[in-house]
Amino acid sequence: MSFFDDELYVERLLAEPRAGCIELLSRPGGATVVEFQERFHWQAHTVRGFLSRLSHDGVEVRSERVAGVRRYSTAYSLEEMVEL
Repeated sequence: MSFFDDELYVERLLAEPRAGCIELLSRPGGATVVEFQERFHWQAHTVRGFLSRLSHDGVEVRSERVAGVRRYSTAYSLEEMVEL
């Protein structure tokens, strides 16, 4: 049996990044891929994949280019996300 067979372990493993991502996304101005990479030590494709997963889970993830840099944001706060 591996760690990934334990549903609670996987849930905890995903919960922290999810909360951290929502925190970054809900800041004024949102966050860039680089900011996600620095916080979670992820590669760019992992950040984009995680944002896509949030979107599929019902989180409205917005994307806009500001001064040539792509920024991601959401209208949700971390407290509102607990309810989703």
